[in-house]
Amino acid sequence: MRILLLGSGYIGTALLMLWQRGPHELWATTTTKEKLKALDKIAAEAILLDGSQQDLLTKTLSACDGIIISVAPGKDQSYLNTYLQTAHHIKISLSERTVPFYILYTSSTSVYGDQKGNAVDENTPLNPLTENSRILSETESVYLSCQSAVVDVCIFRLGGIYGPNRELTNRAKWMTGRDLPGSGNFPTNHSHRDDIVKAIDFALEKRLTGIYNIVGDEHPTRQELYVTLCSQQNLPPPKWTGSGPSLHGTNAIVSNAKIKKQGFFFTEKIF
Repeated sequence: MRILLLGSGYIGTALLMLWQRGPHELWATTTTKEKLKALDKIAAEAILLDGSQQDLLTKTLSACDGIIISVAPGKDQSYLNTYLQTAHHIKISLSERTVPFYILYTSSTSVYGDQKGNAVDENTPLNPLTENSRILSETESVYLSCQSAVVDVCIFRLGGIYGPNRELTNRAKWMTGRDLPGSGNFPTNHSHRDDIVKAIDFALEKRLTGIYNIVGDEHPTRQELYVTLCSQQNLPPPKWTGSGPSLHGTNAIVSNAKIKKQGFFFTEKIF
């Protein structure tokens, strides 16, 4: 398959490295000229493109068999433009598609919002608490509405992303000794970069459709997680004040059972 990679950041770059020798031909996009040269070395094609360039987007998608949307807002970009408006532009570009096409969009478990710490799966009604989470929920709906006789749609809901150069131990160092608002009793849901990349590869191989949670098996509370990580580094742990809103709006244990039933295995562990 020739696949357009919209967003060549942390996850996108890992995909490019995985597929350098196939089985897919990746056309990678960036919104900055400075990144084009580096992308050109690892992608079949490097394109200066953002999701608002309707004509160029339509022309590019017409030459591809699928798209992986793994974008993130830049310094001066909003969630609305980065996610929702991009989704609308992609839908317009595919509105007259007559040959098979595959969409895979990486969303977030933040769309579940406050579920009182209960277990949730892909069928749980969403309760996004922040404006950004509501935008992500709306973005999912736009992509799902693209499903047709020729267009297949798969959505991955990712937890907190970690991995090489984004180690949780470094996050713990930043939090050490700090006073944090809210409760430290919210469960955590994390997604390792390598599991995410393997899951994307798996989804394309199986041509999965629908929504899947791509989170690891471990769900320590934020307090358990950071107290442990700080202890391992002989650092004082952060403290939660118990007042004010939590820095994280997802209060749920997110199940990964659905993707496992398809035959996927998670290999990375927090501890």
